[in-house]
Parts: sequence; C-alpha cells; structure tokens
Amino acid sequence: YFTVGDLLSAPVLYSPADGAEFGPDIGILFRWYKVDGADSYDLQIDDQPSFNNPYEEFVCSCTEGPLCSEAVSPLPSDTYYWRVKAESGTEWSDVWSFEVIEGTRASYSMTSHPNPFNPMTTITYSIAKASHVNLSIYNVKGQLVRTLVNEIKAANEYRIMWDGNDNSGVAAASGIYFYSIRADGFKSSKKLILLR
Repeated sequence: YFTVGDLLSAPVLYSPADGAEFGPDIGILFRWYKVDGADSYDLQIDDQPSFNNPYEEFVCSCTEGPLCSEAVSPLPSDTYYWRVKAESGTEWSDVWSFEVIEGTRASYSMTSHPNPFNPMTTITYSIAKASHVNLSIYNVKGQLVRTLVNEIKAANEYRIMWDGNDNSGVAAASGIYFYSIRADGFKSSKKLILLR
C-alpha cells in the first residue's frame, strides 16, 4: 500500500485491470494514481506493447483527488495496451492490456485479490451494460454478511474493497465466505477465505 503523498517516479495504474474485457460498444474509463506534484499526464493506448505508433494518445489534466481519469470512446475489437506518464516526468507506468470483444461473449467478470486475505480484499468486477448491480458477501449458511454495492452502475470495470466487517461494522470471523454479484441477468458467486 502507498499514500498519495509518496513520491512516485511513475503513475500507478488503477483501471481497467490488466486483462479486462469489454464489449464493442462500451466507452472505457481509464484511471490511475497521481504522481505527487504532477497535474498533467500522457495516456497512450496501442494495439502493440511497444507503443511505436500509439493508436490513441491523450493529454489529461487532473487536479483533485488521488485518482486521475480519462474517458475514451468505444474502440474496435482488438487487444490493446495502455500506459501513463506524468508530462513533467520521464518514467512510464507499467503496461496493462485489455481486450475489446466483438459479438456476444459476455463482458461480465468478477475476481478478488488477495484471497485468502487479512484484513481486507479488493473485488474487481466488470459489467457489460448499464444495469442495477448487487454485490454482497454471504457466509457458508447463505446468510447475508455485507452488501457492498446495490445501485445502478454504468458499463465499466469497478473495484471495491471489503474490510472483513459485516453490515453493522463488526469484524467477521475467520472462515469461508462467498461474494456474489447480480447484474442484468448475470449471476456469479465465488469463494473468499478470511484469515484472522
């Protein structure tokens, strides 16, 4: 973990996560952590990891909050790579990839990291189109432990952290839990292991 005040030589990418998938008509929101003291950034997107001739290039300005963001119009079906650099800096971020998929292959996914975890884990999920999303944690008896998301979300990739507490703020016991998402007919449940 790091804080916004840490001196970073290169921006740290946030989303879309490395390996994410999107449908062909979905705009993509790129987000990264700011470098201390830098408000202007170069965002490059390419279909080659070498970035010799970037497919898209943006100059982005951000002054508020720890995260910068840039919304990009839908891209043709392909595998893409992206990276970010502070305009005043020389160090590029890591290179992450994502895929724009033609046809009906679902752009729904959900993963968590770390797992097993203590004291918190980050759940990353993608939805293919704007819909009501419910993302909740259940115990092995099927009892609701924590509701993390229960609202309408635009098509995109999201991350949310579970701190191991229930809806009352009480720490959940060590053991096996399930994180479950429902969105526009998509349903998925996966196992989480909490180690205290």
